[in-house]
Amino acid sequence: MDIHPVFKLIDTYQMFPRNACVLVGVSGGSDSVALLHFLQSNQTLWGIRIIAISVDHGLRGRESEEDCLFVKELCKKWKIPFEAEKVDVKSYKANNKLGTQQAARDLRYKVFQEKMEQYGASVLALAHHGDDQVETFIMKLSRTVEPSHLKGIPVSRPFGNGQIVRPFLLLTKEDIYQYCQNHHLSFREDPSNFETNYTRNAYRHHVLPFLKRQNPKIHEHLHYFNKYHQEDESFFLQQALSAFNEIVEVRGTKEIMISGKKFTKLENPLQRRVFHLILNYLYEQVQNPVNLSFIHTEQFLHLLHSGQAHSAIHFPHGLLIIKSYDDVLFSFDQSGVEPFEISFTPPATITLPNGMEVKSIYSDKLGEEGVCEFVCEGHNVQLPLWIRTRRDGDRMKVRGLNGHKKIKDLFIDEKIPKIFRDQWPILTDNKGQILWVIGLRKSERGFDSSSTGTRIRITVRTSSLTWEEN
Repeated sequence: MDIHPVFKLIDTYQMFPRNACVLVGVSGGSDSVALLHFLQSNQTLWGIRIIAISVDHGLRGRESEEDCLFVKELCKKWKIPFEAEKVDVKSYKANNKLGTQQAARDLRYKVFQEKMEQYGASVLALAHHGDDQVETFIMKLSRTVEPSHLKGIPVSRPFGNGQIVRPFLLLTKEDIYQYCQNHHLSFREDPSNFETNYTRNAYRHHVLPFLKRQNPKIHEHLHYFNKYHQEDESFFLQQALSAFNEIVEVRGTKEIMISGKKFTKLENPLQRRVFHLILNYLYEQVQNPVNLSFIHTEQFLHLLHSGQAHSAIHFPHGLLIIKSYDDVLFSFDQSGVEPFEISFTPPATITLPNGMEVKSIYSDKLGEEGVCEFVCEGHNVQLPLWIRTRRDGDRMKVRGLNGHKKIKDLFIDEKIPKIFRDQWPILTDNKGQILWVIGLRKSERGFDSSSTGTRIRITVRTSSLTWEEN
């Protein structure tokens, strides 16, 4: 077997800094035994210290225990420090509603991270090889249409306090078997590797042999394809992040607003990527959905390009995407918010159910500072003041307009989505006079710019309900 590609990969990615402590994941199979032997044979060359670690998943009873004992004896023979941990995959799988292989992987990597911290290791070496890469890539290709989701196994990536490295990604399984034969290495076979009821095994035994007949070097082909593809995706991601920062208005952890016109000016690849950045941001604040697909992307793009002035679509876990003229709002459903009314007498600071903070003081200062502040004459309003949600028939005399206006019509004029209208905070005095639809429009009642009396100044700290004027 030509071992040169391994040295080349190690050198290219500078996998083993001198004096590094390197953990090696060893199951007892041919791949990990070959890796452990390879690193042990060359540790002086790189000046590294290696520690082997085995994880017993508790799935095969005595067999998996014997795997750990086999690795323990191997390490004793080669004078390599050894650690073993047992995890309960079955319980973890049931509690988290995961597949067996995903549950095993989660627990295995958790142990790896804990051991890296325990030993101060900066490198975790794993024995994934080129055939694993082909299987992973083809499996993802069959399940996704998004280029950004098409990722193979990385040669190196951040993990814990250091890096995961995979020196064998340019080798095939046959290369590894040949290495074991050349160095007279014994190993253990996991019988589950030959069961095709696992998806990966089905690809391994039915798809991979066909692909190798078409191109014996397909593992190298996909290695470099993955490398170039990830470089392209990194470039696109930077462009998408730049566009995200320019056109996306983040309103707390549960709400985002974009301009439809600005969004549709982006090239299609950037539209899709910015859309996914929005979803990633919002779902990370709540919970990560497992059933988003290209259909959701198509639904969003259809909403965006439709001629309808008002429309909405529902996404998993209560996420609503609402189009109102040019504005497109991403918000988790807040329709369950109950009506409220809260009284206060200045000076006071109160917090509304939606998280908005309202501060009231007496002040001699003239004027107001933007839509988040309201000033009225103390002698023109009856205390206490109230903040409440809207009621049927609410009307107010809007400052700068002739006559009264229904609050319902004001919401329509301001293009406020229906889901927010019933929870929008309204300031009134004790007579019920509407003074301010907070953040939107102010009443002429209670305000006299020529008066020299004591004024009540009310300031709000904006929340997810704030609807900035364009």
